[in-house]
Amino acid sequence: MRGAVAVAIAVLCAPLFAQRPKPAVELLLRDGVGVVEGRLKARQQRTYSVTPSGHTLSLELAGEPMRSVGVEVYDPDGLRVLLIKEGAGRWTSPLSKHGAFEIAVVRTTPSAPPSTYRLRVVVR
Repeated sequence: MRGAVAVAIAVLCAPLFAQRPKPAVELLLRDGVGVVEGRLKARQQRTYSVTPSGHTLSLELAGEPMRSVGVEVYDPDGLRVLLIKEGAGRWTSPLSKHGAFEIAVVRTTPSAPPSTYRLRVVVR
């Protein structure tokens, strides 16, 4: 009986201990440029919020180990933004909406050692 109660408590409490995404951190732009650095492990991701006042969003992402992090962008309506690859670790996208965009740096290889990254955002 005690075992059943312990299992029931563990099942009911599991959602309380699950890893939740952290709220978006505001990325401040100076002269249209913002840079952030961070570290992720396992299945973590870090989300940044930016309110651009331009027509083009450019991203540069560098990470170690190589190919262990990626980037996703969501418009103010929560729809994923199509990024145009400009080169290794560089993307652009025209901005057709006004408001806060979310940029998520995500782990692409959860089994790799912890990743460090540097994200540069440029709005023109």
